Amino acid sequence: IPWEQIATAAQLGGQCLAVYVAVHHRTALTGQMPTTLPRALLQQLGVSKDAKARALRQLERAGLIGVRRAKGRTARVSLIDRQNVSTTQAAAQ
Repeated sequence: IPWEQIATAAQLGGQCLAVYVAVHHRTALTGQMPTTLPRALLQQLGVSKDAKARALRQLERAGLIGVRRAKGRTARVSLIDRQNVSTTQAAAQ
């Protein structure tokens, strides 16, 4: 995980860093994106359902993840490669 992204997640406060690490873990484990965050995984990190929802919103606003939400379904989370985003934006200018 790039250090800059870890630092950004940590500065958001709350359970953002734990949720961000969980997203990376699930992506590496399953090899799939988007991925879900099982309740048992988050419980191991001490993250409640409400804290997960807050953290996903904050991480999404910070540009670290993308979230697809559907009523009655668990959120599907994708990592955003900020290095490629920066490189693409620089090339476009």
